[in-house]
Amino acid sequence: MKKILLFLALSLGVLCFVACGGAKKEPEVVKFIIDKINSDIEAIKNTPAKERRLDVTSLRIREVELAKNIKIEVTDVISSKEFIEIYLKNLEERNNELRQGGMFSKANVLTPPSPEQIEEFKKNKDVVYYKFVISADIVNLEDILKKFHPEMKDIMELGRVHSDILNFLSEENKEKLEYESVEGYGYFYFNTKTGECSYASDLKGISGETGILGFLSARGHDKYNIWTAQKLK
Repeated sequence: MKKILLFLALSLGVLCFVACGGAKKEPEVVKFIIDKINSDIEAIKNTPAKERRLDVTSLRIREVELAKNIKIEVTDVISSKEFIEIYLKNLEERNNELRQGGMFSKANVLTPPSPEQIEEFKKNKDVVYYKFVISADIVNLEDILKKFHPEMKDIMELGRVHSDILNFLSEENKEKLEYESVEGYGYFYFNTKTGECSYASDLKGISGETGILGFLSARGHDKYNIWTAQKLK
């Protein structure tokens, strides 16, 4: 129902998009995107107790609960042609990083789309991509790890100490926590014909509910990058 209303509300906007020959931000789409992200954040916070086991996912959920000063802004809208060019650039960089890693990393190298697929993608005038920026203050996981587990060399070891960290993030310690400010971005695709609107991945930004979970629990940031397993400074 929401998609139908969104589509009807944007009929005039679509005509303007075609006539003007360029993409512009539609208020209804902007509102939909911000509401969707906020809804995903609330869904993570409201994960039922029975689904929270003593594992790394529960630690992530707790970090999302503790995140504060969350701000979301839709900053830009681009064409399919512009988006695929960004995607291909990020794909090349990602694959180059993975090829330099071990067997696990190399197994995750992605095959680029064919020239025909790329050309077809570029020709799609019905789909545009909205870019959003999200900022927040999140628990400084690096400082906590240094304090309680100075022997840790990188974030890949987090699995074996998650219960210790989870205990420290309890309500009674809330005032003792150190925070860090972070900023991330992501994309939503919007089909101007059907009104369909959802997360899109450029391979670097936040995509989907799991991306929001990662961003607010630090896993989405460069210093905690699972692909490069960067050392804790």
